[in-house]
Amino acid sequence: MTPCVWRAARSRFRPKAGRSRSSRSPENELAGRRRIRQMRVTLARPQAADTSAIALAMTDPFFSSWLSSFPFPHDRGEKDPAPDPSGVGEFAIRVDGHFAGLVIAAPEVGFWVGSPYRRKGVALRAGTLALSRYFASGAEVAYARTQLSNSAMRATLERLGFKLEGASGTVDPEQDGLLLLHRLEAADFAARRPLIISTPRCVIERVAVPSGGGLSRIVPGLALGGLLDFKAAEQARGMVAHFSGMQGASMLRISSGGRPVGLIEIGPGREPALAIWLSPEIRGRGIGTEVLPAVCTELGDRYALGSIWADVAMENRAARRLFLHSGFVAERPVMVRPLPDTREGTTNTDALRDGLGGMRFRLLLN
Repeated sequence: MTPCVWRAARSRFRPKAGRSRSSRSPENELAGRRRIRQMRVTLARPQAADTSAIALAMTDPFFSSWLSSFPFPHDRGEKDPAPDPSGVGEFAIRVDGHFAGLVIAAPEVGFWVGSPYRRKGVALRAGTLALSRYFASGAEVAYARTQLSNSAMRATLERLGFKLEGASGTVDPEQDGLLLLHRLEAADFAARRPLIISTPRCVIERVAVPSGGGLSRIVPGLALGGLLDFKAAEQARGMVAHFSGMQGASMLRISSGGRPVGLIEIGPGREPALAIWLSPEIRGRGIGTEVLPAVCTELGDRYALGSIWADVAMENRAARRLFLHSGFVAERPVMVRPLPDTREGTTNTDALRDGLGGMRFRLLLN
């Protein structure tokens, strides 16, 4: 599939009077994300079975006016355009498992959504997922082109973080359509579409990994630098697993009622390790089984992860129940190093060297 170029859209889109798109508050953005979560938007490689849905979309004059690469009217007697399952950065958009459109996230970005899914935030969500994968691959910049009159697409690109860079000519001189060039840098995308996961009682968001190591060093030493505020180092003894600081790891903060109550550390790669720690004061309330599946689902959707795994000490029954209730399966026995005891005047270097019997749990995602 070649990158799509949008022609002038005969859109009925009109911003509400008196409201600027730039005035969207963080609260409204989060509420919008919660509404989108009610419809599961995912990306997958296009399949031959999607051909009929693509051909049907071509018969919509509103849709065909956006894409110069698809003919209209489309004769169903003609050979249907088959999607290329090997396309780099090319994905089918699915809403609750149903085909909804196509998106390509390469140096030039393009996407379209079928009429039943327009004006529901599907394009924004699909663009967020595709660009998350694109920038996670190490890319630093992406581009998009739109027609001057295509205000709806320009608004979506703006919410993704794109900035207008200038005009790049016309799609077709006969159509008299000025083609605008938009540019998106990785840092701007991260700022506009940050990783924020909401559950009924919690908000989970990415935070900077403090200097000095990963989760196992932060929690027991309480070297949190304002990240969390817990009373005593002994509370860290219920940690799920010991990591000495995973190289390239990401840290997620769990907040409930406006205050931090836990941390999640995610390792790098398509099959990352995971460690989770919850404040003892909120354990036993179902927070773990509420948060962990939501985090794993969002990470899988955003970054096309194959699986997530965690090593759990056999003596940590609560953690084993948490992972099993969250869809993980026991894979194989492992040795798990316990957390260091950081109480004043104590050391347990022997325990760190010897380790404990544990179990590796894995959740298959894609």
